[in-house]
Amino acid sequence: MIDVDAWRMAGRPAWQTIEQDPVFVPGTMPVLDALRDLLSREGSAVVIVDEYGGLEGMLPRRNLVERLLGKVAPSQTTESNIQSFSNGHYLVSGATRVDEVERELDVSLDAEGIDTISGLVFNRIGYLPKPGETHEIGPLVVKVKRIARNRIQQLEIFVKDQAAREDAA
Repeated sequence: MIDVDAWRMAGRPAWQTIEQDPVFVPGTMPVLDALRDLLSREGSAVVIVDEYGGLEGMLPRRNLVERLLGKVAPSQTTESNIQSFSNGHYLVSGATRVDEVERELDVSLDAEGIDTISGLVFNRIGYLPKPGETHEIGPLVVKVKRIARNRIQQLEIFVKDQAAREDAA
């Protein structure tokens, strides 16, 4: 890998003279272990790989701390991952944590060991659904809105008994 800014500041020498190997980190590795491993090696970027060796993301070393702290303490301007758009209907990011969905929609999903709503959908139906597919998962009717790179990006969720609960109240 080549740090383009460093290359420009060095007067644009032959790229072979400033190339550096990236540091590969499994996405499942605990953050503290990854930091210990990363800080002990030279490299221009961190490449995060999934369990199959696929690219999850890449991050320049100089942005690593900013990204880690951003996950721990998100800014106040972050938009909610769950947006209500009609009676019992929600637009939900696939990366939304299951516990957040349970809390916001007042449902219980029995998702022990599963972190995200997209992981729950994938786990329950057993395959990567196509956009437009609809499935019932516990008290929810889930419609897949968007898929990108073999991941569920966005879901439309209808809480089956929420309309009845609101009418009764």
